[in-house]
Amino acid sequence: MGSMKIGRFAVEDIPPRERITPKPERAIDMSTPEARERASAAIRKVIRTHNVAIKALAKR
Repeated sequence: MGSMKIGRFAVEDIPPRERITPKPERAIDMSTPEARERASAAIRKVIRTHNVAIKALAKR
């Protein structure tokens, strides 16, 4: 019996997940409407990317 696979990758070849800790030097400036819009756009982009990945995984 072969090793388990996720997609085309063997389970033992997939690295463990790592949590990316927030960095204090990347403080988000929310004092102006432009800065708030940039932060909102970045958040929407991350959510959209995650939704695309979730849909792709659901199709498997």
